Amino acid sequence: MARAPLVGITCDRRMRGLHPFQMAGEKYVLAVRDGAHAVPLLIPALVPPVDIDAILDGVHGLLFTGSPSNVAPRHYGGPPPRDPSLLDEARDAITLPLLKAAIAAGLPVFCICRGFQELNVALGGTLHQHLHEVNGYADHRERDEAPLDEQYGPAHAVTVMPDGLLAGLIAPQSE
Repeated sequence: MARAPLVGITCDRRMRGLHPFQMAGEKYVLAVRDGAHAVPLLIPALVPPVDIDAILDGVHGLLFTGSPSNVAPRHYGGPPPRDPSLLDEARDAITLPLLKAAIAAGLPVFCICRGFQELNVALGGTLHQHLHEVNGYADHRERDEAPLDEQYGPAHAVTVMPDGLLAGLIAPQSE
């Protein structure tokens, strides 16, 4: 019997009182286990970071999760943040080089929210630190007070390119 693939999931480094914790939302862990039928492996945001080559040698894919934190603007030449408490430099230290290395190695990556911001920065892009203040862009900030079905319900249209990789992975929509 074939073993289930191993998927690395990025963690945040968050303080709970005086104690640092490595955290990943259970929604991501369950999505890998139940949705992808893979074994989730949490990748800690430590300083110095864990060995990237060892991670790449051990996993079949990577999930770069969402987070309340932001990529530090110094990584993309942005101005200092209004609130530096929203940064997670330990996460940046692992995710940005890990993304570059995974892409170079041809390893599948899936990026959500902050993970997509990390992908953009890792590939040389920049970010608007306050996207919700820029005309024409949706407010994607998480609202903890909203019910979960609203928080995780459809937020905007997604277009799947007919000849793209994703089109070949998902079942065609029935008319």
